[in-house]
Amino acid sequence: MFECKRAVTGAALAVALAACGLVPPAAADDLVQVNGTHWSDASTVEKRAYLIGMANMIQAERAYRRETAPDAPASLSDRTAQGIDDVSIDAVRERIDAWYAANPSRLETPVLGVIWIDLVNPELGQ
Repeated sequence: MFECKRAVTGAALAVALAACGLVPPAAADDLVQVNGTHWSDASTVEKRAYLIGMANMIQAERAYRRETAPDAPASLSDRTAQGIDDVSIDAVRERIDAWYAANPSRLETPVLGVIWIDLVNPELGQ
């Protein structure tokens, strides 16, 4: 999923970016849900880092659930993974870019919402 076999873990990526001075340490009040305004202002490298981090979080959550609750109903992470299983990071990035370009009045929509609306729901037939 998301070409993650070549990706570093989300935590390691965040530490590496912060260590390189690319991302300042965030205070609790600086943490926001990334939306179209943030996405539009981000570079391709930043967008890819965000998506790789999300992919790693999805994989970690799914692995944890397989170990701790193997019989539990499908989680949001499971459904997201199903919907975008064979989609590359760059294809997801391009779809998100295209969605915001087609919906300029909806820049307040979180990036995760766009992934769900434009990539996951259609794939799952919802």
